[in-house]
Amino acid sequence: MENLESPVRELRRLYRESEAKAARLRLIVEARTILDSADFEFAARQVLALACAFSGASSARIEFPETQADETISYERSPSPSLAIVLTVAGGEDASAITLSLASELQVLISDDDRQTLGIVADQILSALNDRTRRQEREAFTEALKGREAMLAHLVAEMISAQEKERARVAYDLHDGVAQSLVSLLHHLQAAAAGQEIANEAAQNLANCIDLARRCVGDVRHAIADLRPAELDDLGLAAAIRAKLDAMRIETISFSDRLGETRLPRAVEIVLYRVAQEALANAEKHAACKHLGIELGKTADGMVALTIRDDGRGFAASDRQRSRGHGIGLSAMRERLALVGGTLAIDSAPGAGTSLLAEVPVDTNGETSA
Repeated sequence: MENLESPVRELRRLYRESEAKAARLRLIVEARTILDSADFEFAARQVLALACAFSGASSARIEFPETQADETISYERSPSPSLAIVLTVAGGEDASAITLSLASELQVLISDDDRQTLGIVADQILSALNDRTRRQEREAFTEALKGREAMLAHLVAEMISAQEKERARVAYDLHDGVAQSLVSLLHHLQAAAAGQEIANEAAQNLANCIDLARRCVGDVRHAIADLRPAELDDLGLAAAIRAKLDAMRIETISFSDRLGETRLPRAVEIVLYRVAQEALANAEKHAACKHLGIELGKTADGMVALTIRDDGRGFAASDRQRSRGHGIGLSAMRERLALVGGTLAIDSAPGAGTSLLAEVPVDTNGETSA
């Protein structure tokens, strides 16, 4: 009989050990699942309840490092016992780690394996606490960054607006000053030519002066229009570019507008118009092109794209000659685009024409996402 009882007792012992191991593993897995899926404070109380059930304790408490805002998180299965023992398990090796305390009315014996398991649970709680702290820090940093980006966007918009106001002031001054004086001079020259008989040579000189005055009036009016294009304010970017193209002396010009009635943020419209203005001026003055194509639209990844291509002389990307307007003009374009988070790409070679691509990030609400 004794020979039979011994194997039975061994089997029972092995069964109890396997059940205990399963309980320890279940506690670790369930604690990790709860901490990963719920708010920290709620999850921590749930884990304390599991720890109480596992150890037979009637209450549990987590003590946090002094650097944490929370002082304790506690859980009680029953009123605080009059006779209690406290098991303290430090989570992690850090001196400021949390402490998990369990209390019981009974003198519950905690095995080393159980103590180690509770230590793992404490480590998990500490890890979740650190994750929450890092997440809060990231959220605070992100909010601060968003605030700085919003402030920067506002300052950029204000700066561009100030530049445009200065351009408008100069345009009005030219219109009311130089332009009016030139028109008056033209009228006086025309009156002098028509009012008296003069020698042929003097008449030719006067006619040349009249022609020069007329061209000066046209140039000043053209400069005024470039300084303050009314179409840009009233009708938008596409209309302002069309008005610019109508005044150009190039054999063939094509313009594709895929934005339709969509209005972009004012700062973006101004910057893209100034980029187009500079690029078209370079094409007309320096490229000697016969064909010019412009495309304005939105890419699949939320970028507003302005593409300008010509079949002119082109230039070597490594040898942009400032005397032909390439170096300074391209630098100005890049600087303008950088203000609104945009980029500029140039593809050109001698005799192969020039392709320019300006892109600016704009979100679905039409605001710049830079």
